[in-house]
Amino acid sequence: MEKETRGGNQVGFTQGAPICNKVYGAQGGDTCFSVAKTFKLKTKVFNVLNPNLNCVKMFVGEWLCVQGLTP
Repeated sequence: MEKETRGGNQVGFTQGAPICNKVYGAQGGDTCFSVAKTFKLKTKVFNVLNPNLNCVKMFVGEWLCVQGLTP
């Protein structure tokens, strides 16, 4: 976490981005839940590792982070 300042005053902490160590290419029939389950990830962790992923519009070949460090 990094300190966030505005006008020289500390206002809180900002979270960094997740660090991805392993990716998986989505296949036909995959869902966010099924991929998370396959890689033994809690759904919340999977979502944090993939902050820009739209689970409703996931497409074949889309790279998904399936292992990494969360902020």
